[in-house]
Amino acid sequence: MSRGFFMPIKEESHLHLHTDMHTTPRELASILKVQTPSNNLEQTLTDISTDTRSLFSAKTSIFFALPGTRHQGSQYISKAISLGVTNVVFEQGVAIDAAKHPDINFYIVPNALDALQQIVSFKQREFSFSRIAITGSNGKTIVKEWLAEVLSHEFHIVKSP
Repeated sequence: MSRGFFMPIKEESHLHLHTDMHTTPRELASILKVQTPSNNLEQTLTDISTDTRSLFSAKTSIFFALPGTRHQGSQYISKAISLGVTNVVFEQGVAIDAAKHPDINFYIVPNALDALQQIVSFKQREFSFSRIAITGSNGKTIVKEWLAEVLSHEFHIVKSP
């Protein structure tokens, strides 16, 4: 049975997500409508990360360099690469010397957060289960846990950690 994923995406989130999404650099470029990279086009990518401190498996991760009000994800691209990440999404205007990193697939997009949302939205279409979104300022975690417990008696439940 395939596992799905739920992911809240907002500015300043530090995200690591092991998704079992199974995409490739070629498919990622197609989804993001950017130039197809030249390295390991059929490599299986299963993880998304916006925080170099929580990489699950660098070789299978896509690092999204999200801009924020307190931190600029682009400041961590070099660290992500040094940790073994080979697929990096960042915004136009970020100065990267691609010649210094010939084995890295760089995806240059107008808006990194929009790109992250595009890949998640695209990959979620592969799953045929219903989704429940819980929003608000308070109580989301307890409501999520309560709903999962109640619904698990009738349905197979997949939930965020």
